[in-house]
Amino acid sequence: MTDPPYSSMVEYSDSSDYFYVWLKRALASTHSELRVTANPAGVQEKFDEAVVKMAHARSGDHRTPEHYDRCITAAFSEACRVVEHAGVVTIMFGHDDPEVWQGLLAAIHAAGLILTGSWPARTEHGSQMGKANIETTLTLACRPAESDRSEGRLADVEAEIRREIAERMPLWSDAGLAALRDQRMAAYGPAMEAAGRYSAVLDHRGRPVEADHFLTLARRLVGEIADLRIGSFPLEAFDKRTQFALSWTRQYQRNPASGSEPRWERLTHDMDESDTRGLLHKVKSTYRFATATQSGIGKTELAPGLAVIDVAFAVALAGKSVSTIADVLASTDSASDELLWAVMAQLAADLGDTDADGDVWTWVTRNRTAILTGTAVIAEDERRAQRQQQDEGEQLSMGIGGTPT
Repeated sequence: MTDPPYSSMVEYSDSSDYFYVWLKRALASTHSELRVTANPAGVQEKFDEAVVKMAHARSGDHRTPEHYDRCITAAFSEACRVVEHAGVVTIMFGHDDPEVWQGLLAAIHAAGLILTGSWPARTEHGSQMGKANIETTLTLACRPAESDRSEGRLADVEAEIRREIAERMPLWSDAGLAALRDQRMAAYGPAMEAAGRYSAVLDHRGRPVEADHFLTLARRLVGEIADLRIGSFPLEAFDKRTQFALSWTRQYQRNPASGSEPRWERLTHDMDESDTRGLLHKVKSTYRFATATQSGIGKTELAPGLAVIDVAFAVALAGKSVSTIADVLASTDSASDELLWAVMAQLAADLGDTDADGDVWTWVTRNRTAILTGTAVIAEDERRAQRQQQDEGEQLSMGIGGTPT
């Protein structure tokens, strides 16, 4: 059993050097070996330490992500050799960075192991260790891989993963892992168990599928199986930008999330960074759901075709003014869009009326009738103006009311 270092989360030897320089002196007579170090600075040796030095790019330190991957691969390979065919290698791991997970799974595969079981737990809840607070940790049971495993087809493996996750989600909820973000991390286990049953998983063109595909699939399937609904609509009924925003607020409300969480969420919804511009606001190393002011919607020309979440931002920016909100809805032709009203009601519920935007959305949903009346008046005024302009144009073309040309 091993609980390996979580990439750059804790720099163990650097942190303990403070104690080492005192201990090697205080215990010199009883533990003389403590004084022996090849480090020219007189601190602990770090040649084989399996961590990533956070400032490695700037300092030139050898503890890079590649070094970390080599170290844990070597450790897992030795574990695989020692346990032989019938043994089990148990790994406890938790991290919020998709690249770290991909590296871990690649190391397990390169070591000749396959994942055969997984159990999620909230082992790190409440910890203040490190910038990224991991609340859910997975215990992964691995065995030496059989040499005669067959190849799998992507469609079949994806169907297996869906079945496995659907069966386990009620168990996770019963174990206190009911939150969407907890279940998404828990889903990595069954996804990789299913993929690990095969020597390789091939797509419809016969190309091998990388591990990151199954991590992203697992996250997406949790949402689909949970049947997340916004009002009476499934999450999938909304445009991707709005799906991203609703999924984020469902998990974090206005609370900060770790710096890698936007990447996970974009992978889940198959989006690029540019697709989510204006939805999140960076605060030091964390991200929060953007306010209407931070979203930049005030600099955007309002017109039909905007993402639903952007119309909702525009409404929040308008404040508690029936006429101003009616102008927004008329400009975007969205007064009768039930998806918009469902989004504003959901955001109001997620953020609450103590949040400035949530307060506006709460007020808007309560005053829908008055706002729609105002929008109808604006629409009628616009139609009247258009008819008048059209009539004047026809009169001019007939030479009436002006000098014929």
